Amino acid sequence: MSDLVLTLMPIFAVIAVGLVMKRVGFPGDGFWQPAERLIYYVLLPALLVRNLAGADLAALAIGPLIGAVVAAFVAVAALFLLIGRLLGQHGPSFATAFMGAIRFNTYAGLAAVIGIHAGPGLALFSVLIGVMIPILNVLSVAALVRHVHGGGVLAIAAHILRNPLVLGCAGGLALNVLGVAIPDMIGGVLDILARTALGVALLAVGAGLTPQGLRTSAPLLVGATVVKLAILPLAVALACAVVGVGGVERGVAILYATLPSSPQGYVLARQLGGDGALIAAIISGTTALGILTMPLMLGLLT
Repeated sequence: MSDLVLTLMPIFAVIAVGLVMKRVGFPGDGFWQPAERLIYYVLLPALLVRNLAGADLAALAIGPLIGAVVAAFVAVAALFLLIGRLLGQHGPSFATAFMGAIRFNTYAGLAAVIGIHAGPGLALFSVLIGVMIPILNVLSVAALVRHVHGGGVLAIAAHILRNPLVLGCAGGLALNVLGVAIPDMIGGVLDILARTALGVALLAVGAGLTPQGLRTSAPLLVGATVVKLAILPLAVALACAVVGVGGVERGVAILYATLPSSPQGYVLARQLGGDGALIAAIISGTTALGILTMPLMLGLLT
């Protein structure tokens, strides 16, 4: 447990630095939105392409890992919707809480998996997010469309196909499967961008936290937080045990399930008419509590 805490604490420390930078106005409010776009559209896709293109995927138990995680997430999502229906919950706030409960913070996850599992773990995590990002985007967009306003399948598909992280994973996997080697010069550029990605991304996570939002929609906030930080890790651990996933694959699956909610969910909720204050509260709350729950869950379940 102490080793996990020591590995994870620098990640949360960098997030805290980003929070402080935002609060003192450095380097200025105009910096963070362009920085987030740079991370989302350039730095993280470069990291994913570089890692997946050269990974030895054949040596990793990818199929059972994906099956266990997908089954656990879909089961928990269905349970959340069922309980919400039984309790008469509906509308923008409920759809927003559902989205906050199932989405994950890619930035923090990539930093944590590098610190804990290194090479093989990073390859597994990259494949996993390449599979899960489309699934969770479909569920998130569908919930918002269903509970906020009308929309079609084509709009949902277009949103997913434009996702730069999905494209980065697809590009890296394509190069890997085809056996295409990245030229040294291009590989050097990708290496520099990849090394830049995590530090800037974690600062942006901290800058995006809104502690004042923690006072809003208490029942939905608590429900989404419990699902995100406790129920999902337990469900993934159970699914791994049933399917027989062990070793580094199990560790990566549970690490993925312990992650706080995604900052990108705020943008998605605002664009589709969700509850902006609630999703900001879920992101802030799960990130703050994740300092305690991530090492606790990883220690107990792995």
